[in-house]
Amino acid sequence: MKTLKRIVFIGAFAVIAICTGLLITNYDPNNPTNRRYSSEPVITQSDDLNIIGESGENVLSKDLGMLRNEKSKPRQAFCNPEPQNIPSDIECIFTSNEIENFRIPDFISESYIAESKNARELSVNQERNYKQIRAFALASKETERPLYIYVRHNTEVGQAYYDLYQEFEIDGRIIHYFQTEQAFVDPVDFNLLMGIVGGLSIIVIWTGISGIVTFKPKPQSSVVVPEHKSSRRARNAVDDYDNFMRSAGDNARRTLDD
Repeated sequence: MKTLKRIVFIGAFAVIAICTGLLITNYDPNNPTNRRYSSEPVITQSDDLNIIGESGENVLSKDLGMLRNEKSKPRQAFCNPEPQNIPSDIECIFTSNEIENFRIPDFISESYIAESKNARELSVNQERNYKQIRAFALASKETERPLYIYVRHNTEVGQAYYDLYQEFEIDGRIIHYFQTEQAFVDPVDFNLLMGIVGGLSIIVIWTGISGIVTFKPKPQSSVVVPEHKSSRRARNAVDDYDNFMRSAGDNARRTLDD
């Protein structure tokens, strides 16, 4: 019983510790930011769409710990072999006839390509966005770098964007990442909280069960009550009477025998 109790307690404490650690650190090992969601909300409402777009890029730059490609010198891009009117500060690191002129990703490193899409939806009907992401998917395959697309936690993403990962057989994923001003509850956070509550419940319930199983009633102490003098005299008188009657009986039997 003690061994089983120890195993249950160790398991429950391990679950609580792991869930608490993941909840506090907001950790996601499959994301270059190592986070499940952004460190701060992005701007979602403005008359200037550039402000909204830059908000997502700035938050992602902070979380990645990387300078935006737009601010790098030179800016790295994926280009058509014969690009038109390409700026002098752009370096083409990959070329393909399938790319329309040139495409500049928000972030690029030796390990991955990352793009910020701070928008309400990402639809295949948005031709500019779809061609851009498709070009990034092609570059991802040819340069063997995973492609990560970061969107809001509530962005509606068309299936065509997910299909690009299968079509080009590339690594990476679309990540619902950016927090907004709207209330947001990360489903992973909720599951982690449930794990903590479950671990605590197991400890409480098992403690109660163990207490019932191991409970032993306290033995009643035997109290010796001293005998009163009158009780002792009465008991002696009864003993004397018994002895007298036994002696009288013996004498009577001897007389009859004689």
